[in-house]
Parts: sequence; structure tokens; C-alpha cells
Amino acid sequence: MRSIIIRIFMSLMVSTALLGQSGFYGWNQRTHSELTWYTLETEHFNIHYHNGIEEIARKGALIAEQIYPTILQQIEVEPWGKTDITFTMEDEILNGFAMPSDQIFIWVSQNDVAGHFGGSEKWLRLVLPHEFQHVAQFNAQKTWLGIWGMIGIPGWWMEGMAEYNTEIWRVGRSDNSFKIHTYQNMVEKIEAHHMGYAKVLYLAWKYGDSTLVKIGHDRVYLDKKKKKWPIWYDFDEAFKKATHKSVKAFDEEWRRVINTYYYTLKGQKEGVDEVGEPMVVKGFKNIFGLSYAPDSSALAVVGRQSKNQYYTSLYVMTTDTNHTIKRIHYGTFNNQPAWSPNGKQIVVSELHRGAHGSLLNDLRIVDRDGKHKRWLTKNLRALHPLFGPDSETVYCVAHPTGQTSNIYRINTRTNKIERVTNFSGDVQILRPSLSPNHKQLAISIQDTTGFTDIAVVNTDGSGYRKLINDYAEDLMPVWTADGTGVIFTSYRNSTPNLYQIGLAATDSIVQMTDVAEAVYSLERIPKSDRILATTLGDVDTVRMVSIAPDRQITPTPIQINERWSAWRTNRPTPELAAIDYTKPADIIGIHPYHAFRTFRTLTWFVIPDDLGLTGLYIGTDALGKHMVTSVANVKWNGDLLGGAASYSNLNYWPVLGIFAQYNLGYTQHVIAKGSIYEAVNGGGIAAGVPLNSGKSLFSNHFISALFQAHTR
Repeated sequence: MRSIIIRIFMSLMVSTALLGQSGFYGWNQRTHSELTWYTLETEHFNIHYHNGIEEIARKGALIAEQIYPTILQQIEVEPWGKTDITFTMEDEILNGFAMPSDQIFIWVSQNDVAGHFGGSEKWLRLVLPHEFQHVAQFNAQKTWLGIWGMIGIPGWWMEGMAEYNTEIWRVGRSDNSFKIHTYQNMVEKIEAHHMGYAKVLYLAWKYGDSTLVKIGHDRVYLDKKKKKWPIWYDFDEAFKKATHKSVKAFDEEWRRVINTYYYTLKGQKEGVDEVGEPMVVKGFKNIFGLSYAPDSSALAVVGRQSKNQYYTSLYVMTTDTNHTIKRIHYGTFNNQPAWSPNGKQIVVSELHRGAHGSLLNDLRIVDRDGKHKRWLTKNLRALHPLFGPDSETVYCVAHPTGQTSNIYRINTRTNKIERVTNFSGDVQILRPSLSPNHKQLAISIQDTTGFTDIAVVNTDGSGYRKLINDYAEDLMPVWTADGTGVIFTSYRNSTPNLYQIGLAATDSIVQMTDVAEAVYSLERIPKSDRILATTLGDVDTVRMVSIAPDRQITPTPIQINERWSAWRTNRPTPELAAIDYTKPADIIGIHPYHAFRTFRTLTWFVIPDDLGLTGLYIGTDALGKHMVTSVANVKWNGDLLGGAASYSNLNYWPVLGIFAQYNLGYTQHVIAKGSIYEAVNGGGIAAGVPLNSGKSLFSNHFISALFQAHTR
């Protein structure tokens, strides 16, 4: 019994320690000792940030303090103390996460959140309230057992509560995902964020926000009569008490609503096969980017050929009757590949290890036959490349030093880099497209207003102007063959469809398609005026469509009973107000980061058995740079039976660790009459350094050293 308990606790010690170090190191496996950290204090938050991003930290403090009272009011939770929020620009990772220990970690300055995922909101406004709602929800559902008392809570509930209370239902969150899974009859396999958002939306619409509060506040108490000592959270039981319906019965009802809505929508719109000439690209399970060679003899494809393929790859597929497919490179790529005008090279934006091991995107040029490849940029955080009129010029979007993206021009022969545009502030740019006369670029831009619009700018950086300026997400511009207009994808009617607008100020938007699924503009087919578009991945084959540039359609209004559709627009009460960016947060002070002043318990546990008590403790600082773990076995009379302790330090270039153990390590010796166990006591120090040359994201090494001393 005792040995089993020890093994369990040692496993918990390791797994929880890994959880605690799922600060930024848990994702990027780098300590980033080159950074200097600071703390900005407000009434309810400690904002931790490194050198170079103080402006973002101040904006984060402003957002956090303005959303604080509303989020607590939404779920009726009492204040619990300060929450630690840590910002970093170490990597191009579009993510943030929260922990039950009142910690939030967010990667800032992410260009590609604009439009599809973020809609008309900025990344910081989206991610910070979402993660803080997690912290509030953790506190609302907390029990005496800490994180162990919340093990049974489904992921969809936690994610759905965060999205319902802080976001707006939109194409990128989570409408498109539901179309894909509904039309594939796979709704039950949808990811927790999307599933949770739809379930909580429907739950709130049908039963009211008060039901969400009741579910979140239910507990299993040791003293049931007096409701004292909350020890466990039983989600299924809480759900049934609040709704008088089991989770299983609710899931079935919700599934019927989802299917009814999306199939009714599909039945009233035109089909993808009606909007143009279908172009089935066979041989691929997934396609993430596709581009025709200038002579149309081949396609450059970023994708996977099978669901079991680990790496995304870059392929060249001939367009003759043989459709020969050759893999010329593999990696993690950002969106579209682009051909050189002479058809000999392809440029891609590829994720790799940059300076100090940061995960970021740079441009790589690959020969058509795959024999030669080289990096075109270094630490530029470069995205959305396209060649200029000759094979020696590449344009791209980049944000090398902060939250501002600009257009850059690169000479492929000399590697000289020039900044073309001069935007400032919180600006993101997507998918530049070169005009037929090579004098202008059409771009999708999210400026400081948050609107994602289509604009044009001269290739020398002058003449910037918006063609559209409204709330809708307008993306993926493609020039018409005569250069008099731009065809683009817009989410303005809650579905990605193709639209067109001329360059004159008096020109109005013309809708070209009206499908229920989605149509995305990719590029103009070479030596043609037709537009290559891709569709929603809702069938096994990847579908492309060739669409005439003069196509027009009058959209069909949707007729559907509110019983099946009203849940999509339901809003919480109270609803988060718009952020007033002119009202800065009241800052108590800014000072260098002090790790041990932010130290807190990540988890602890005590369990009795026939011999005594076994206890576990794990503590960490706000950044997850320092961690202490310990486990001890104590007899009922107070004598120590055994114990172990460790300390890890992620503050320097090598990962450092110190550990010690007493009567917890054993060596088994087999003898004639059975086995005997010899106690191994002692400790040691360890150091390790992760290495990657930056050439391939998947070529990783770890050099470690260990010194330990034991008594037997």
C-alpha cells in the first residue's frame, strides 16, 4: 500500500511540475535568459512583461481593469486577490492560457489573428478577457481539493463559458468549424473551444444566464446539511440540478438544433458546384495553400497527403494528365506559397528557430526541383510572401520589432531588405496582391480601429487608401485581370463569400457568390481572368473552383424558425462594454520583476494510510521560472519515513535543477527466496541546454549534465 501511494505521488509530482512549467517554457522549450522582466501593478493585477513591450503591458492593464468587474458579476464570484498576467513577444505563437493558480500567459504581437479568427477585434482585447474568465471560473468552482477537485469538469464547459462571456459568435469562432463538422456528420468530434461556445450559447438562450451561475456554483460538501467543506465538483450532477436534464439528454437536443440550423442554411443557398467550374485536386488529405506556376504547368501545394502524415510539406504537382506529385520540402508553413515569375523557385513563410531559439517565421526560397533551398530573411517575422515583376524581388508582411506590421521588399540576389510602408501603432496586414501593372499592392489591413478592410498602396509606399472601411472582415484580395478592381473574400453576411469592388471612390461592393459553406479567393489563374478559389473542407476531397470575374448574385435571405437559430446571437447579461482606450489604468507602480515575491502554491495534497500521512507540495513563481516540488511520508507519531524535494530554475541559458531524496528510491535485488530492496538516498544537480540550428524546426537536440551522490 505504502509503495503504491509513493508511486502515485511521485507521478503527480512530475506531472504537476510539468504543468507548472507550462509557462512559456512549456511551449517553446527556451529560457530566454536575454530578456529583462518588469512588473506593472494595478489594483487587481500584476502585469509582468519583458523589455521592449511596455506599451503593450500598459494597454493590457487598461483592458484588464475595465473588464474585471463585469466578468466577476457575470458568474457571481467574489474577489480572490490579484491575478498575474505575463506578456511575451518571444515567439510567433497565436495563443494564451490560464492556470488555476491565478496565472495568465499570453503571446502578444501576433499578425495573423486579424480577420478570420479575431473578426474586428484586436488580439489583446480577445485573448485577455478570455483567459481572465478562465481564472474567474476556476475560482468560482474551486474546492478544498484545489485543481484535483475540478478534474471532472469537461473542457467544453470551461472554454464555452470564456467565449460566451467575452466574445461574439463569428465565422472564425466558431461558425466555420461547425459547418465542416456538421456536413461531415462529425459534430461530436469538434474541438472543445468550438463545441463549448455553441453549447453554452444554446444553454444560456434556453435556460438563462442564471442557470450557468447555478451550474458553476454547485458543490459536493463534506457537511451536506450545513454546506460546509466543499471537497468536490460534480459537473454532471450540477448540470442536472440546474436544468432538470442530464448532460446526455441535453447533448442530443443540442445536436438536433445544430444539424437543423446548418442543413436549413445549406438548403437555401447556392451550392459550391454552382458558382464556377470545379477543380478537384487529388492526392491530398489537407491543402493549406495552393498556387499555379506562371505557365500553369504545375501547382505548388502546402498540405498533407494522408491523415497520418506528421509534417506539413511543400509539393509540386504537374497539371498534365499524369498529375505527378513531388515533395520538395517539409516544415511548418504560413499559408500560401508563391512562384517566381520564371517558374524556377517557390517562396514560403516557414516557422523555425530564430535568435535565442524563438519560434518565428522567416522566408525560405526553394528550387522547383527541391534540390536547393535557402533562407531569404533572418528574424524578420516575415509572412505572406509574393514575388515582384522579376524573380529578384519579393514582397512580404513583417513585424520584426513589435505590434506594427509593414510591407517589406527584399532583393533575392543581395538579400537587401527595404521597408515599403510606414504604418505605426497596432496594425496587422494580410495577403498582399500585386496589380497587373506591378505598380500597386492590394492588402487586407486591420488598423487601429479594428476593422479588417481592403486597401491599396503603391509599391513605393505612397498612395495608401482604403477601398472599404466598415465593420465586416474583408480578406484575401486578388486583382482583376484589367487592374480596375479587386476581388476579395468577405465575412459580411456571416459566411465567407466572394465580392468585388472597383478602385474609384464611387464604386460599390458587388457580391459574386452566395454559398452556405464558404468560398475563399486565392489568386487569379495565370493567362486567364478567372479567379481560383477554395472551398470549405467539409468533404474528403479538396475542392477548388474557377470563378468568372463578372459573376454577380443577389443574396437569398434566410428563412428559419428562431427555435433553431436564435441561440447564435444570444448575449450575456451584463455584457462586456467596449474598451475605452483613452482611459489608462491606475498604475500603482512599475518595478523590476521579483520572482519570489510572486511565489504561490500550484497544488498540494495530503492522503492518509495505515502508517501515517503522505503529502505533496508544488509551488512556482508568476513566470514559471522557479519551481519547488516536494513529497514526504510521515508516521502518525511524527517520524519521517521518506521524502524528496527538487528545485528547478529556468532563469538562465541552461535549465538548472537540484534534487534530493530520502527513502523513496529503491534498488531491487533478486535472491533465491524472493527480492530485497535497498534504499538509495542522496541528491544531485543537473543542467541542460536545448539546441536547434534554425535550419529545421524538427532537428532538435538536448545536451545535459548530471552530478549525483547517493548512499546505499
